Parts: sequence; C-alpha cells; structure tokens
Amino acid sequence: MALPYVAVLTVMTFLVAPYLKKDYSIENKQCKLVVSTEAVMVFVAYLIYIVFAVSKSFMPGKGANDAYAYYLNFTRADCTLKHFMTEVTTFEPGYSLIVWIVRQVTSEYRFMLWIWHTLTFILMIGFYKKVYLKNDYFLVIFVGLTILMTQFNTLRMSISISIALYSLIFMYKKRWIKALVIIICAASIQISAIIMLPILIVVFIAYNANNYKKSLVVILIILGTIMTVAMFGLINRIVHGTAKGVYVGHSSVSWGTDFAVIVFLVLSYAKFGTLKKIAGINEVFMMALPIELICIPLQLNMAIMYRMILYFIPIIYSLIPSIIQCYKDAGNNIKYFIVKIISYGYLISRIYAFITEEVVYLHKYVT
Repeated sequence: MALPYVAVLTVMTFLVAPYLKKDYSIENKQCKLVVSTEAVMVFVAYLIYIVFAVSKSFMPGKGANDAYAYYLNFTRADCTLKHFMTEVTTFEPGYSLIVWIVRQVTSEYRFMLWIWHTLTFILMIGFYKKVYLKNDYFLVIFVGLTILMTQFNTLRMSISISIALYSLIFMYKKRWIKALVIIICAASIQISAIIMLPILIVVFIAYNANNYKKSLVVILIILGTIMTVAMFGLINRIVHGTAKGVYVGHSSVSWGTDFAVIVFLVLSYAKFGTLKKIAGINEVFMMALPIELICIPLQLNMAIMYRMILYFIPIIYSLIPSIIQCYKDAGNNIKYFIVKIISYGYLISRIYAFITEEVVYLHKYVT
C-alpha cells in the first residue's frame, strides 16, 4: 500500500516545484551555463508521473472496468479505419481516431498509454501556466493538478477537461471559432465537454451585447430553456437506445461541488470589477461558473452526468488566487480572513477527498 501513496505524493510535490522561479548559474572559464529550476523540475515531474501511469494494471479485476475496455478497444483497432469507427468502437470518434492511428504504429498498449498521458501532462501544465496564478499559491496548483491522477483509470476524462479549458482562454481573446473548435475536439474525446457550449454562448452574448441588461435576459432565457429540457427528462429520450442508455434511471447530485460553485460565485461577483482588473480572464471564469447549475437537473435524470461538473472544478481553482488577493487588497482584515478560511478550507477538503478516495482507489487498481 505504501508505494502508490508515496508515488502519488511525490508526483504532486514535483508538480508544485516548477513554480519556484529560480535559475542557477554554473560558470567556468570557458562558458556559463544557466540551469532553469522550472525546466528541470517539470521534466522530473513528468518522468515520475509517466512511469507510474504507464506501468498501471489494466486487466479485469485490477484496472477497473473502463481501463480494461480501453485496452480491448485498442487491441481491436487492427483493421480499417471505416470498420473500426463503424463496427468496433463505442467510444467518441476523436478518441477512437487517435487509438486507431496509434494502433497502426504499434501493438503495444503501453505505448498508447505513454502518448496519452504525455499529452495530458503537457496540456494541464500548459493551462495553469497560461492563466493567472500567483506563484506563492502552491496549494491551488497542488490541488488543481490532482486532476492528472484521475487519468490512471479513465483515459478520456482528464484529457477532455485539459483540452476544453483552453476554450476559455480563446473566449477571453474573443476568438469564438477557435473556442468552438476546441470544444468540439474535447467533446469528440469525452462527450461531457459539451457543457462548455452554453459557456461559449453566454460569454459571446455578454461580450457582444451593447446593453448588458438585455444580454442578461437572453442568457437567462437560454439557461432556463436548457434546464427545462433537462428537468423534463428529454435527455432520456435522446440517449434511449444508445450505448449511454444504460445510465438512464440512475440519479444523484454532486451537492458538494454545487455548493462550492454558489459560494465562490457570491464571493467573486461581490468583487467583479476588481477581479477583472487583477486578470481579465477572471470575467470568463465568473460567467462560466453559473452554467454548472445546469448539471443538477441533468444528474437527476442520469447520474453519469456528474462528469460535466468536473470541468468547473479547475475553474474554481483558477479563481481562488485572485479572490484571495482582491479581498486582501480591500483592507478589511475580517473579510479577508473569512475568505481565506473558506478558500483554503475548500482546497484542503479536495486534498482530503483525493487522498482518502482517489489514492485508495488507485492502490486497488495500480499494482
């Protein structure tokens, strides 16, 4: 049991270390060599992560249901692309296409895992480096990158999240077509990324409307329509008879994440203007969070819809540093203390859940 715990915690430690921005010089008479701590630590973090991820078990009873299904899907890709996409695979087309391409190169499934996990690592690290994060908020980075760990048993979810998050960056830059293409790419790997589409619609309307009151009415109508469709179970009719039909009739709601979204919505909207000044992309994050509430009626019809809320957790992580900073700058020590307790309390709860649930689960299957 000790090895998976030590391995995971070691990976997370090294994932935080790259944000210690220090360079060291090695000089002699002939040359001067500058060693970037960030580059070295990222490389070390990657090595540890990839060894642990690629060496996992994926046979029945050890690799979880999804892990074995992914393995079987890969082994059956030794055929024409048309046959594989129409007769063999039941997964989303983007994922299936990548699997088929890799299968034409090699029959070694662990090579496939290496490619997949390498791409996930690069995308997740890249996103956190592109958005605003103060270097001293290690806890945010630590918790945010635990998303990588979910990749050990489910290949598609984390990479879909990693891709979809980049659409938020393009929304902020008002590059709507690129944002839409990224959402489509993410959804082609895991269909749950479609939840990013109403975010795109809301941000597009807000950025292009001359009258914010009118735009708010339009946004509310759109969200109300989506929630009505979800509430009346029309989603059940859509998926009935498909591979996803097995999930109909099972309901649950992720109240913890829903409550966290509401809390951070209140905290962020109370400082909307200040948060925008700290980092412009915060406005996109704040407009995105209310969309998570659409997931409540969806989960009441199909429990599997909980996957959609996973796209909002890293958005909360990305907002927390700015929220703490703006309440600190406001000069009210009591409010600042309360906000800091709430923010760090949430992050610590996520770490606790990860260690007590995800790591234990990993020990069962990654041995």
